[in-house]
Amino acid sequence: PTAEESEVARGRLELGNAVTVGVAGRIKLVRKGQETFVAAAAMLNERYPDVRFLVIGAPYPGNEDHEATLRAKVVELGLSDRVFFPGEVADVRGVMALLDIVVVPSGVPEPFGNVTVEAMAAARPVVGTNVGGTAEIIEDGKSGLLFPAGDAAALSMQLDRLLASPEERAAFGRRARERFLSHFTLQRSYSAMLDCYGEVLAHG
Repeated sequence: PTAEESEVARGRLELGNAVTVGVAGRIKLVRKGQETFVAAAAMLNERYPDVRFLVIGAPYPGNEDHEATLRAKVVELGLSDRVFFPGEVADVRGVMALLDIVVVPSGVPEPFGNVTVEAMAAARPVVGTNVGGTAEIIEDGKSGLLFPAGDAAALSMQLDRLLASPEERAAFGRRARERFLSHFTLQRSYSAMLDCYGEVLAHG
């Protein structure tokens, strides 16, 4: 997203120039891990009073209680003026325009994390759980940061590292973009798939 797109998107939520950290996807506690994200936000509240935390997305029909529970937790933790629920955002560019740091706090393994790759393509630093596809997409400490699923304290430490240094955020975002270009573009994935089929056929 361009600087203008970011300014427009942030203007709608009155975020101004605040550093933003967020999750994007269906709101489903434990599976998507938004409760871990909110708990980590509470741990960072005093140290970073100007940072804003975004929970982007909505629950599947029938799971509305997950969002209600999460909103109640935000109130309980005194984060009502720090955690925003913008709902569903129409496109990936719109999501990335809102966020400086992307968190993928899935509590169970994701087969392949689209949000992780989309964030990397947009040169956003990603902090994700060390399970499933996320742990394979991210090179921990280089193109992103990992933490144990469900561990809010560990997540807060990784976020602290990025929030404390704009230079660190930029460096991780740049390396994430480089990894996306070298491993996850459509052409790269298509070529890898053909190589895999060729190897299977050769040994068939």
